[in-house]
Amino acid sequence: MYMLRSLGTLVAMLLSYIAWYIVDGNTAGVIVFFFIFCHGFVWLMIKHPSMLIVSQIGQTTMVRICAVLTKTRRSILIATLAGRYRWL
Repeated sequence: MYMLRSLGTLVAMLLSYIAWYIVDGNTAGVIVFFFIFCHGFVWLMIKHPSMLIVSQIGQTTMVRICAVLTKTRRSILIATLAGRYRWL
């Protein structure tokens, strides 16, 4: 069970970063790839019910990673436009 959770998290992490970097962080492109990859998890859930935990963990992780990346990019843009400095 633990290995399936780890596998779901690992696959979702890789797919999230592929969805983010293949379109260079463009929000519309990220949404399209996010939609495609999430439906891959749904296909896995339907085709292999024994891998249900991988699909559920994978979808949840993809949502969280893409949301954090989008929010971080938006926050940096707003801070830059407001004249605040960004420290790395």
